[in-house]
Amino acid sequence: GKLLRQLGKRGSRPGEFFQPTNLAFGPEGYLYVSDALDARVQKLDTQGNVVDVVGSRGMTLGQMIRPKGIAVDRAGRLYVADAAPDSVQIYDREGRYLLSLGGPGDEPGDLDLPAKVIISYEGIEYFAQYADPEFQIEYLVFVSSQLGPNKIRVYGFGTYLGQLPAEGDPSPPPPAPEADAAPPPTPPTTASA
Repeated sequence: GKLLRQLGKRGSRPGEFFQPTNLAFGPEGYLYVSDALDARVQKLDTQGNVVDVVGSRGMTLGQMIRPKGIAVDRAGRLYVADAAPDSVQIYDREGRYLLSLGGPGDEPGDLDLPAKVIISYEGIEYFAQYADPEFQIEYLVFVSSQLGPNKIRVYGFGTYLGQLPAEGDPSPPPPAPEADAAPPPTPPTTASA
């Protein structure tokens, strides 16, 4: 093939990359590039201009240490797998920190050197059995870990349709079945003639 275009050069200023590790496109056509050694994700327009820089080096919420895998959902939220704190950080479309998933360990939901994030709006029916019956999964977030016994974690995002306990009510809703209890059923295959 023929090289059509090249973006950026080596460096740490906006539009430069020190160690780019992953790419993702958002629903509005922006290109997101994670840079592990610059501890940030840059958001570029179709001309390669920097629109936003998400994250900075550090250990507090919203900062990054070694970002690797990235994904962007239909609402424009950015998901960043940060290998050092064993978490996935989620940012809104303006680059503001929202929340984190995972953390170090081998318990359900924990991560161990996460490297890749994939968002899927398909196959929800195979994972719905692991969620609370009153929780409607709208999309799935798959995260791969490079180390530890649990290589792939699946998180369901959606809407809780049940009644939340009243303030001061000590009885929480019943827990959902553990996601690691059994593998999901194999999707049916179809054959065409």
